[in-house]
Amino acid sequence: MAAPIFRCFSWDFFPERGTKIELPELFDRGTASFPQTIYCGFDPTADSLHVGHLLALLGLFHLQRAGHNVIALVDPSGRTKEREALEKESVQANARALRLELEALAANHQQLFSDGRSWGTFTVLDNSAWYRKQHLVDFLAAVGGHFRMGTLLSRQSVQMRLKSPEGMSLAEFFYQVLQAYDFYYLFQPGRV
Repeated sequence: MAAPIFRCFSWDFFPERGTKIELPELFDRGTASFPQTIYCGFDPTADSLHVGHLLALLGLFHLQRAGHNVIALVDPSGRTKEREALEKESVQANARALRLELEALAANHQQLFSDGRSWGTFTVLDNSAWYRKQHLVDFLAAVGGHFRMGTLLSRQSVQMRLKSPEGMSLAEFFYQVLQAYDFYYLFQPGRV
């Protein structure tokens, strides 16, 4: 049930075998471990969701209705280009506001579209919950050795930013490591 919408989202990003065979199998109750867990990050650069979040939310809600578990991750570090730095208090206030909006949307979605079928869960998390416990040097020692510079530099998104007139800051470059750590952290049993 989830495969058609996911096929539309991923058409340009996955090879034909991935979109026609592997991705549908991943979300098919009969052929894969079920349910799957899907997460999407929401960057608290403002104190409210906006139309740019709509496509991601529609996909998450569709997957939840299909029985999969969804994690909406409030992610203060996500970006595709450098942004103006916000004060820590502003980021925290924005993150709180986004969490409340995401929770309200999930509750309204459940109330308005419940059709008696078994749905997956919708969980809202904030990755600052696990990053604030980390000390930078300890984090780099534990996690940094698992990443190869050549691989990080070869990413298309990194190449585009490096070739752009603005370039790329170290904070922006390091985001892919944080994103990978989010995935690793959420993948650990009992985390969600």
